[in-house]
Amino acid sequence: MQTSMHGEFSELAEMYLLDTVGVSSGLVHSWLSSTSRFQQRRVRWYTSRSDDVNNRPSEFSGNPTTVNSEAREWQSKKGTLVFAPDPFWGRLFREHRPSPTAADYDNRGAHQNIPCVFLEHALKNSGFGSI
Repeated sequence: MQTSMHGEFSELAEMYLLDTVGVSSGLVHSWLSSTSRFQQRRVRWYTSRSDDVNNRPSEFSGNPTTVNSEAREWQSKKGTLVFAPDPFWGRLFREHRPSPTAADYDNRGAHQNIPCVFLEHALKNSGFGSI
């Protein structure tokens, strides 16, 4: 990945992708494989899009390492790929809020918590030591 000044992010050891749009598995693979001043780069990629999982980078091939309801997680030495589709968030939200309305879920409820949950998971799994 490049900066707006067309330079590599050689200083980055880990990258967090929180339900991004338009990120290709080729781009992720390229960044993981590129030279950096770190011995190993890691990516924490969180998505609700099945296309991202169906076309995932080779670093996350094989069966998921963790399955929770509709969510799937792949772990490798190169990082994490988590697929958490809308039904997973609906279930999670209902478990923590006994009788949400559709408006609560769609507009204010679970959707607003998605980046928070993803970032918490990414930091707990990071290579930066105990958090």
